[in-house]
Amino acid sequence: MPADSVSIAWNASSDNVGVVAYEVFQDNNLLGEVAGTSANITGLAEGTTYQYRVRARDEAGNVSGNSNTVSATTDTSAPATCLGGVEAPYAESYQVNLGLWTQDGGDDLNWTRDSGGTPSNNTGPSSGSDGSFYVFVEVSGNGTGFPNMQAILNSPCLDLSNETAATFIFNYHMFGSSNAGSIDLDVSTDNGGS
Repeated sequence: MPADSVSIAWNASSDNVGVVAYEVFQDNNLLGEVAGTSANITGLAEGTTYQYRVRARDEAGNVSGNSNTVSATTDTSAPATCLGGVEAPYAESYQVNLGLWTQDGGDDLNWTRDSGGTPSNNTGPSSGSDGSFYVFVEVSGNGTGFPNMQAILNSPCLDLSNETAATFIFNYHMFGSSNAGSIDLDVSTDNGGS
């Protein structure tokens, strides 16, 4: 449940006329009626305890006594954390290895760290923008890396909690192809969960 809501449930009531609704009370205030035996209450304060009780109403308008009172506490939403992250500013030029970046296992092919060109003639850089090394993906040849294949490289978690704005800058080289695809930047605020 989100940090601003709780869910409560109770056992069904019965009487000789037939129960048609349940009145739901929060801290002695009537919230409204529900036909079933549960309610989701939203718009609450985070990390707060509320008291709930219900009473049944039948077709004739008779109302039962109050149920036992139960307590429910909303969660406290924790800020998204950057597990194992690095603080900004952060730069990586792949001069020693992939640094804190990792290959993704759910893609079609891997990035390669290299210097001095790529296997395909007249493609790729001859050096990195910040030294000799760079990473590249071979996309020449049908089925090798083109068309419709992905190569994903995951950055470390970047802790931007002390920043008021962020800029991501990438140097890239797409020489030798009229359609080498695209480079996308995906951002997550929940450690890659979404």
